[in-house]
Amino acid sequence: MLSLLLFVGCESSHIAARRQAYAADYATLTAEDKALVDRGQLRQGMSTNAVLIAWGQPTTISTIPHAQRAICHLGVLPKENRHNPA
Repeated sequence: MLSLLLFVGCESSHIAARRQAYAADYATLTAEDKALVDRGQLRQGMSTNAVLIAWGQPTTISTIPHAQRAICHLGVLPKENRHNPA
């Protein structure tokens, strides 16, 4: 239980630090998105900046050729599950 409390406290301090570092971007979020970001939660259609503040920098970014899309991996994936097209 103590480790869970430490993890939650540590994560919320990371969110607070990112919120401060990206204060101008955070200020443009809707009240709904601010509440989600503050809890480290995402929703479909959320802006890239909101995701960055909520979860931090992606560990890898993959692109889908001819689709004009990028996939941001937020966490460590096993090497065999990574999608990195040439």
